[in-house]
Amino acid sequence: MQHLNFWVYSIELDFNEFKPGLSKQLEVANFHHDRENYWEYMTGFTRKYKTRLNISRPHKDAMNLPKNEIPLHLIFYSCNELLIEQIGGDLNQFFQLPVHFGTFTD
Repeated sequence: MQHLNFWVYSIELDFNEFKPGLSKQLEVANFHHDRENYWEYMTGFTRKYKTRLNISRPHKDAMNLPKNEIPLHLIFYSCNELLIEQIGGDLNQFFQLPVHFGTFTD
């Protein structure tokens, strides 16, 4: 079991725009949504993958990245690495964007 790290360029989607659909896709009953100085994030438990989940990204003005290239990090805690392709496929199907596996570095 390890932490599975995915990221996708979120194209400035607002968390409230994708929260309901992603909750359904990953079977998360209650996302906790919060903002900090640098990060905006949602945490919850995905029944589909039976693990805790953290979805976070820096605030739009906190990183020096090209427009529409704000990384959205998705961490599935203590998850079976055999699920990498299934989780990646679910995320790709939901976001309709390329999904990357691994640690994002700016």
